[in-house]
Order: sequence, then structure tokens, then C-alpha cells
Amino acid sequence: MSTVIKPENDLTTVVITVTKPSQLTLFDEAESQRRRDEGIDLVGEKSSGWHDRAMWVIWGLPLGWKGIGEDIRKLVLESGAGPPHHPNCWGSLIMYATRCKIIKRTGEMRNARSVKSHASTYPVIERI
Repeated sequence: MSTVIKPENDLTTVVITVTKPSQLTLFDEAESQRRRDEGIDLVGEKSSGWHDRAMWVIWGLPLGWKGIGEDIRKLVLESGAGPPHHPNCWGSLIMYATRCKIIKRTGEMRNARSVKSHASTYPVIERI
């Protein structure tokens, strides 16, 4: 966008060009992933005791077990590990277990059964 300013008593024309940031600068995949990973690490650090107990539950799943994050949440709560200090800890737990190659996405999707999840669709994960 350019604005032309022409003073009345001056023969000089001043052109001011203002460039708005592109919408594309708001969507940087590498920066987005860096911030995601930073947040996941921070959540994991703040909940280390719970996180360790929940990881033992995932380690204890039989090889080939398949489910969604909701199923892991149920198993962790039933194990006595208790709930995490913040709901985002569940995502951190799943991401950490995936990075450690304990679980992986199968490519399938499944609807959640929890009433609070409103039948949202989630990736199926497998114990490897």
C-alpha cells in the first residue's frame, strides 16, 4: 500500500510505502513445531512425578495393543497414578511416548466414547 503526500507549496512528491506483514508470516511450520515442543517439554517438567507413573502404564501395555489417547487416559487413571496437574499433560504424555518409540500412530482414526469428548475423532495408536 502506498500513500502519496504532496505538500501545497512544494513541488516535491513524497511517497510513503507501508508493507503489512503477510498472513504467511503468521504460519511458520518450523516455528510452530518448535513452540509446540517447548510447551510439551515444559508441561512434562512440571508434572515429572505423575508423568513417570503414567509412562509406566504405557510401558506395561502389551505389544500390539491399539487404542486412542482416551483409552490411555482411562488406564492411567485406573492404575492409581491419578490425574495430572493440568489437562495438557495428557498430550505431553502421548507425544513423549511416541518420541520414545513406545507407541506409534497407525494411520487409523476412531471416535472417542467419552461423553465430554462429543465423539471427536482421534488417531489410533499402537504399542510397539
